[in-house]
Amino acid sequence: MKVNSWNANVGSSYQRSRRNTWRSNAAFNLQKDKITLQSSIDLGDRRFLRNWNNDLYYPDAHWENRGITDFKNNYYAVKAALDYKVNERLTLGTKFNASLFDTKNSGTPSFSNIYDSAGALQKYISTSSFQRVKSQQQVYNLYSEYKLDTLGKKITMDLDYVNYNGPGNRPFSYATYKPNNEIVQGSQFIGLNNTESQIQNFSAKIDTELPLKFVNLSFGGRFSTVKTTNDIAAYKEVNSEMVPDTNISNYFRYRENNEALYVSGSKKIGKWDLQAGLRMEATQTTGYSRELDSTHKNNYIKLFPTLYAMYSIADKTSISFNYSRRINRPSYESLNPFRTINNSNSYNEGNAFLQPAFTDNVELTFTYKNLDSRVYFSSLKNGISQASLIDPATMNNNFVWMNYVDANSFGLAETFTWKPVKWWSSMNTFNLSHSNTQLSIGPERYKGWTADFSTSNDFTLNKLKTAFFNLTYTQDFGGIYNNFTSKAYSTVDISFKYLAFDKKLVISLVGSNIFNGIGYSYQMMNGVKQSFRNIWDNQSFRVSLNYKFGNDKIKTSNRQSGNTEELNRM
Repeated sequence: MKVNSWNANVGSSYQRSRRNTWRSNAAFNLQKDKITLQSSIDLGDRRFLRNWNNDLYYPDAHWENRGITDFKNNYYAVKAALDYKVNERLTLGTKFNASLFDTKNSGTPSFSNIYDSAGALQKYISTSSFQRVKSQQQVYNLYSEYKLDTLGKKITMDLDYVNYNGPGNRPFSYATYKPNNEIVQGSQFIGLNNTESQIQNFSAKIDTELPLKFVNLSFGGRFSTVKTTNDIAAYKEVNSEMVPDTNISNYFRYRENNEALYVSGSKKIGKWDLQAGLRMEATQTTGYSRELDSTHKNNYIKLFPTLYAMYSIADKTSISFNYSRRINRPSYESLNPFRTINNSNSYNEGNAFLQPAFTDNVELTFTYKNLDSRVYFSSLKNGISQASLIDPATMNNNFVWMNYVDANSFGLAETFTWKPVKWWSSMNTFNLSHSNTQLSIGPERYKGWTADFSTSNDFTLNKLKTAFFNLTYTQDFGGIYNNFTSKAYSTVDISFKYLAFDKKLVISLVGSNIFNGIGYSYQMMNGVKQSFRNIWDNQSFRVSLNYKFGNDKIKTSNRQSGNTEELNRM
């Protein structure tokens, strides 16, 4: 990085799908003496219009569920990072991120048409809802880096704090109608949910890197504590007045502490590259529900080993082995036991008793020049998902977060890269996998194959290397995954990029899923077939402009916060 220099960039983009979306951004970076400053601002909106097509085939009835979600999120985000180089060994720094979100989610109208076994309409349920959440989030970081020598030995320390606050409200209503559009007596319901969600997280970690003659060693420790509070005040209309609805009002508080110690080492011995590591995590959780007057606690210690070995057979030819164990903790939203009413026969609900999921992965990879061949095995225990609980007797279909998936899968992945001519490079991948799944909510075991193929092709359009084109084709061949069976579909993406004014101006045009490929899937639950053919609004066209100022030789680093895992769970 050059001393006493600066650079900046400004940009904007417009995207058209079924809704218009825009975004603007600006950044400024400064290197002066011992100070390095990075700053940026982003603002815009994110919009989509989605169609939900969900059909239920009961033994003596067919439910045709059709819904629309009109989503809009206006956002504003500011980031700043400041480093101070005290001397050649010690660097101190701080980072600050602040975000504001104004989210509006309209689901009006949605219908459930109920037909008998002969296909005659018996009744229909009409639902209307509107949700608005105004949330804000601040992320603070303090860090230090101390170099023990000039050979790479160093100690880094991070302190991180996150504060999230998201008040919202959701008015909703539903009613059942006869085929002649006459309302069924007593079926109308009008409700309102006022919610308040707060999440606070503090984490601290220390890492040491010691490249020694006999091994490259790294070790460290981390502590994290999270506190979430969720309050829902529910109301329902009675005699034209809104009164408290004690059936779904609730207050839920959740606290989680996590302590971790980890160590890893790597060594090159002749043609061998070896790495091994071990992470020990202790976790304590407490969830309290005021309305249920119940407290649920967890306390566990888990080990997470990793192992990697690669043997170089010849130039551009190698074989490698990799094993790892991973943890996937539930999101804070899924842990919230609140119930959101969809209509008289359906609701969404969280689960305060969720446990983390664990995955063991084993991979064997053979590389020969431009071809990578990988075989793999993965075992998932306690998998977390939103289960669709279907009751054929009551025709209720409720969506509840659960640990209900145990799955083993194995497969083959092939990746081939080639450059037929100087101006064309291509990356091609094919994946074939088999899964064997057992669900805790049913006796059935699901087995089957899935496969997909993709090719991504980059073209340089001129000798100055200022014009580029990309064409990507993806084919999903369908198959069985967990308890879902999917049908084949394909997508095509294209992009064009042009560099102007000494490559300081970047003009980009991107078309995503230009032929509007749509997936279709179905599942069986308690003898009931449930099909999904949702339109995700991912067919889009985007144009963007970005202009750079100042010294383009400045190199800035984007350090990850010490609480990245917690941020991903929000």
